[in-house]
Amino acid sequence: MRSSYADCILACAADQRCLGFNFDGPNKMCAMLDNVTSSSPFRGVTSGVKATRS
Repeated sequence: MRSSYADCILACAADQRCLGFNFDGPNKMCAMLDNVTSSSPFRGVTSGVKATRS
Protein backbone atom coordinates (compact mmCIF):
# COMPACT_ATOMS: atom_id res chain seq x y z
CA MET A 1 0.00 0.00 0.00
CA ARG A 2 1.32 3.43 -0.92
CA SER A 3 0.49 6.68 0.81
CA SER A 4 0.80 9.27 -1.95
CA TYR A 5 0.41 9.71 -5.70
CA ALA A 6 4.18 10.14 -6.03
CA ASP A 7 4.77 6.86 -4.14
CA CYS A 8 2.35 5.18 -6.54
CA ILE A 9 4.27 6.50 -9.58
CA LEU A 10 7.59 5.26 -8.16
CA ALA A 11 6.17 1.86 -7.22
CA CYS A 12 4.80 1.35 -10.73
CA ALA A 13 8.07 2.50 -12.32
CA ALA A 14 10.00 -0.04 -10.22
CA ASP A 15 7.63 -2.94 -11.04
CA GLN A 16 8.31 -4.50 -14.43
CA ARG A 17 4.74 -5.89 -14.64
CA CYS A 18 3.07 -2.56 -13.81
CA LEU A 19 1.58 -0.79 -16.83
CA GLY A 20 -0.55 1.71 -14.95
CA PHE A 21 -2.11 2.48 -11.60
CA ASN A 22 -5.08 3.96 -9.79
CA PHE A 23 -4.44 6.12 -6.75
CA ASP A 24 -7.40 6.42 -4.39
CA GLY A 25 -6.71 9.75 -2.70
CA PRO A 26 -9.38 9.64 0.04
CA ASN A 27 -8.19 6.20 1.17
CA LYS A 28 -4.50 6.75 0.30
CA MET A 29 -4.34 3.44 -1.57
CA CYS A 30 -2.48 2.53 -4.74
CA ALA A 31 -3.61 -0.26 -7.05
CA MET A 32 -1.05 -1.25 -9.66
CA LEU A 33 -2.34 -2.62 -12.95
CA ASP A 34 -0.72 -5.17 -15.25
CA ASN A 35 -3.28 -4.45 -17.97
CA VAL A 36 -4.75 -1.11 -19.09
CA THR A 37 -7.59 -1.29 -21.60
CA SER A 38 -9.87 1.65 -20.83
CA SER A 39 -10.51 4.46 -18.40
CA SER A 40 -13.51 5.50 -16.36
CA PRO A 41 -13.81 8.52 -14.07
CA PHE A 42 -14.11 7.84 -10.34
CA ARG A 43 -14.34 10.62 -7.77
CA GLY A 44 -11.14 10.89 -5.74
CA VAL A 45 -9.18 8.44 -7.91
CA THR A 46 -6.24 9.54 -10.06
CA SER A 47 -4.81 7.16 -12.64
CA GLY A 48 -1.52 6.99 -14.45
CA VAL A 49 -0.06 4.95 -17.29
CA LYS A 50 3.59 3.95 -17.46
CA ALA A 51 5.47 5.40 -20.42
CA THR A 52 6.88 2.67 -22.62
CA ARG A 53 9.69 2.78 -25.14
CA SER A 54 9.18 1.36 -28.60
